[in-house]
Amino acid sequence: GFLYFIDKGFSIDMPEVSISKKGLKVRPTSAREYYTFYLSQHSNRTNRRMHFIGTTIGMLLLASAVINQNYLHALYGVIAGYGMAWVGHFFVEKNKPATFQEPLYSFMCDYLMWWDIARGNIAF
Repeated sequence: GFLYFIDKGFSIDMPEVSISKKGLKVRPTSAREYYTFYLSQHSNRTNRRMHFIGTTIGMLLLASAVINQNYLHALYGVIAGYGMAWVGHFFVEKNKPATFQEPLYSFMCDYLMWWDIARGNIAF
């Protein structure tokens, strides 16, 4: 399933990416490559916690939207997930959310980081 894909495809043997204080020096060609940069933007433990909690709430609300056929819950999930993540970046980590640079890779890497935190590979 999806989690196997994440575990085997992205969390193991990630290559190094050139990173400067302003962000990536080169555009990434894969989520695996981007994940190294993504983690560098989430070095603050409180920010990671906010991401983990926001993503968890977002997943629960998405499940609620499907189960209850109330798709407004999915919108609430997006708001909760991004809201907590952006507060974590602007007020805790004091950097620009990765969403603004690479929206698709950032979205994918948020779930990769969530999975790594859930498995204990990254400190909560």
